[in-house]
Amino acid sequence: MKKMLLGTLLVMSLIFAGCNGGGGGGGYDISGSTVNSFVQMLEAHYGGDFSVVKGPSESASEGFVVVYDSWGRDYLAFDIYDYTPGQTLNQYLASTEYQPIAIHDIYTSNWGETMYVGNAYYRYGGYAGEFVFEEKEAVGKDLEKLGAFKEAYNVSKIAEGLSSEYGFSTDRADQVAKMSLAWKKLSGTREMTEGDTAQFTKELIGKELADAQSILKKVSEGDNETYEQFIKDAAAFNGTYPEQIKDFINTHILNQ
Repeated sequence: MKKMLLGTLLVMSLIFAGCNGGGGGGGYDISGSTVNSFVQMLEAHYGGDFSVVKGPSESASEGFVVVYDSWGRDYLAFDIYDYTPGQTLNQYLASTEYQPIAIHDIYTSNWGETMYVGNAYYRYGGYAGEFVFEEKEAVGKDLEKLGAFKEAYNVSKIAEGLSSEYGFSTDRADQVAKMSLAWKKLSGTREMTEGDTAQFTKELIGKELADAQSILKKVSEGDNETYEQFIKDAAAFNGTYPEQIKDFINTHILNQ
């Protein structure tokens, strides 16, 4: 199974990307020399000066670095989980999960952390959600309160995306957002099974993944009636419209 990647996302696409085989769990072990190599690669390509303001293990958005471009006076976030020292920028961009993320908002949390916010897109162009990165751990903070703050923020942003992009009802969007984050937490502690995936999909669209795939296969056999009924049922299940749930399924479950 691909490693679950964390961010403030429209989490569903990450969840189902993680169900293509293999197991969750484990953290990110990106060395300082890898980070330095990445910064040197940026400087060699752009000719400017870049400094790291958030390392890859300093926040919930593990695997990402946030850098400051002193020439352009911009902050950018990069997913360097799959970066290999010695790559050129073009080689890196061809292999990374996400496009570089332009930071559009910076603020200080109640616990003294500098938070960087940017809209994330997958390498192939699909919207991944609004990601949040923190600069460093604040000294003497209440970790439980901070964790609750992060989770509430993540639930809010995911639910907002589900409502605005796919028309989910407010209550249902909130339920799916919480369910998604619960899956992410669990996948960090153990390998997720086919049974887990089947149950999660059923809670998401009213059908287990295998049943949904079987119905979709029938479309190629000319059985559009069964498919259209499935779409109507999934839309009603999530308090949205058939065309919107169809887009959601295609993008975040079928990756089309």
